[in-house]
Amino acid sequence: MTIKTVGIIGAGTMGNGIAHIFSKGGFNVVLCDVQQPLLDKAIATIGKNMDREVAKGKKTAEEKAARYASLGREETSAPAAEAAPGGDEAPEEEKGE
Repeated sequence: MTIKTVGIIGAGTMGNGIAHIFSKGGFNVVLCDVQQPLLDKAIATIGKNMDREVAKGKKTAEEKAARYASLGREETSAPAAEAAPGGDEAPEEEKGE
């Protein structure tokens, strides 16, 4: 099985970091969370991190644009199994109690 799309549940610090790494690896990414503002913040953070990579010469602006475009966003409150139905892999971020 070839993994092409990764679904990530939770757009917090850990979730957006995981999304960024998978995006850098060339995967399509679906980032899911229960609130749109959390998704917006995560996508903005990933964009800033990618801008920093461009400024350091680790990535070209064209590479950044292509990887940034691979980030899909989805607002959901569904269980993890239903939140990213097209994903090949879904690492789930869990909050400890």
